[in-house]
Amino acid sequence: MGFKHYLQSNLCPPTRTWTEEQRDQVIKANSIDGILRITVAAEGTNTQQVPIETITTHKKEKEINKKGDTVYVDKSITETQGGYTTEVPWKRLDIKMVDAATGKTAWITSATDKQPLESMVVDALINDRMLK
Repeated sequence: MGFKHYLQSNLCPPTRTWTEEQRDQVIKANSIDGILRITVAAEGTNTQQVPIETITTHKKEKEINKKGDTVYVDKSITETQGGYTTEVPWKRLDIKMVDAATGKTAWITSATDKQPLESMVVDALINDRMLK
């Protein structure tokens, strides 16, 4: 069991302005019974501080000098990482399944952009027993 899906941009190309009546005609002509509407409900950025971290590694190495004497040399390597701030963008989406004939909302959910939108929508539809 499956269902056909169409991208709006394929049915109503964004090369011109479409009236509601024109969109309705395209929907009827293609026997579309539901429309998935996705809108950005909120968006912003989270600022994350990456703390500075310094690591020093000590290593004793055996060296033989020109006189043939064995000398142990303490070598140290110091590395510094972090000490900066990053901004991570985020979005919260509202997703509605709208009945094409009546314009009424048949199903609604919200999501964040932490997982791919396609899998999130399918998971939500399965959880709500809209899909099997």
